[in-house]
Amino acid sequence: MVRAVEWLLAEGRASDVVRWGWHPSSTGPSDEPDLRGLNGEGVVVISAEATASSLPQGVIDMRMAKTLAKVASMGGRRFYFVTTTEMERRALTKVSKRGHLVQVVRLSAPLAKRDSG
Repeated sequence: MVRAVEWLLAEGRASDVVRWGWHPSSTGPSDEPDLRGLNGEGVVVISAEATASSLPQGVIDMRMAKTLAKVASMGGRRFYFVTTTEMERRALTKVSKRGHLVQVVRLSAPLAKRDSG
């Protein structure tokens, strides 16, 4: 979630956010995103979900469809954060086919994982 917030801030997508909230469990309630940003009036301006899964196969693929539908139904600017090209491609296909207004963002690997020594 920290990398998602860093991306949102670096890309200028969260300039109106004054308060962040996040759901610490891997599967939150249907009305609560993994990450939520509120403006000064308490209005939701960002709703985001994130996954650490690397391949969209089986249960992961089915869960992705439900998660995208969930975040698409929420308020504010909507994002789905992934970490692999495979997950990004599959999420973009699902978003396109279902007409969800969700931006799929692939976050790069953390520096510790990119450094092969």
